[in-house]
Amino acid sequence: RDMSIACIRATVADADEKTWRENLRKTGASYLVIGYGLEIVPRPPELEFVKRDPSAFRKVFECATGEIYSIDPGER
Repeated sequence: RDMSIACIRATVADADEKTWRENLRKTGASYLVIGYGLEIVPRPPELEFVKRDPSAFRKVFECATGEIYSIDPGER
């Protein structure tokens, strides 16, 4: 369990928005699902990334454990 927690925290530490967007673009995804509320990572860095660019990411669903965003075709 401790190793899993360390791995999860390491994947979000120093998250780079530019790299994240490039990787997301390569997937060609139309939607983005961001889960949250875990004690380990209560607010994933991707939430801040999408909130900084509402023209590229439009929230289509939200609940207590996550959000779903429609991705603008220009981002795909």
